[in-house]
Amino acid sequence: MGGDYERMNTVFKFSMQAWLCFAIGCALAIQRLWNLLRGFVRNSWVVIFFVLVLGNSVFLTAGTTSRIRDHQVWVEAQPPVQSANYTPSLDGLAFIRAWYPGDAKAITWLNTNVAGSPVILEAAAPVSYQWFNRFSIYTGLPDVLGWADHVGEQRYSDQPSNRVTDIGIMYTTPDAVQAIVLLRFYHVRYIYVGELERQAYAQQSTAGLDKFDHMVGDTLRMVYRSDGVTIYEVL
Repeated sequence: MGGDYERMNTVFKFSMQAWLCFAIGCALAIQRLWNLLRGFVRNSWVVIFFVLVLGNSVFLTAGTTSRIRDHQVWVEAQPPVQSANYTPSLDGLAFIRAWYPGDAKAITWLNTNVAGSPVILEAAAPVSYQWFNRFSIYTGLPDVLGWADHVGEQRYSDQPSNRVTDIGIMYTTPDAVQAIVLLRFYHVRYIYVGELERQAYAQQSTAGLDKFDHMVGDTLRMVYRSDGVTIYEVL
């Protein structure tokens, strides 16, 4: 499974917990060494210790500068719709409110009104690190499929590709029966239709997305509509 990058993400995500354990162990080791060492050895160890701390602290400035530069590149390539003077912030939602205000409001609504872990349906990502899968990312709710290439690292190759195809069918087919069969197969509770879904699945025809409005009643319930975003609940 996973081809050339089999289990890559699993391995490095486990390493995060390992580094936390190392940090706790090192804190205890430092206290122990401080009590045991004496004289020149102790002074040398203190100098080495502070050189290491200082060396690691370089990231505080270099890393921050790099992240600010990343933001600026995006600002120049795609100016935010809300504010031409957007500046980086520690608020993770500030970016969304500036670039995707409709999605930002819908994400806030989902976080406020949806309990538990219902499955959501949103546009599938052709490649990683774009605006796809934004609702599963910012709400923590499970999705029918995450970033397909990342999922492919831990699944057989046909598994993510099958889901990409089925997500496309659910959004593009005008056949309500076919759509509801797939929605129930994947245990979908909420269907998200925003600008990204329209760009991905309604370039040629809007019939697939329009069917959701026609299904409202016995099959779906519209629970949210604002700023170009509609969320349906599967009954």
